[in-house]
Amino acid sequence: MGAAAEVRLLADTTIAPRMALLRRFTEFSGSYPWEWTAGDLEDFTVSLMSGSARLAPSTIRGYHFTLRLFCDFLTDGRYGWIQACADRFDQIPSQVCHDFNTVAHLHDYEGRPERRPFTYDELQHLFDFLDTRVEQVARSAARARWPRYGMRR
Repeated sequence: MGAAAEVRLLADTTIAPRMALLRRFTEFSGSYPWEWTAGDLEDFTVSLMSGSARLAPSTIRGYHFTLRLFCDFLTDGRYGWIQACADRFDQIPSQVCHDFNTVAHLHDYEGRPERRPFTYDELQHLFDFLDTRVEQVARSAARARWPRYGMRR
């Protein structure tokens, strides 16, 4: 997969974490890629979602994406891995990532709700309020007191 990724002009900062995840999944499953099953992926996902180091759904979805890409590469007849695995191991690799065992992208923003970006309407409402407030301060008597606090030139 490394050479194929380089041909696609992917940066080392993309390739290295993907390779590390593939090694991690191989170690977790205790089997080679041509032996992987959908159950292995489900067990891996459960392990990522449990314990004190629970990962965010977006991170898990990224892991699923990487594993899906690798299995697509492995099962694509143009690369010859299906025949090589059949000849050497009497097994052929399969796609282990399916719609029913991977995390779906359901929301535009998946972070913590208190950190989400403003919507267009919310920003418009905020700026309308601030414009009104600036006008109120400019017209108020408070503006006349500004020079008393060091604003004089």
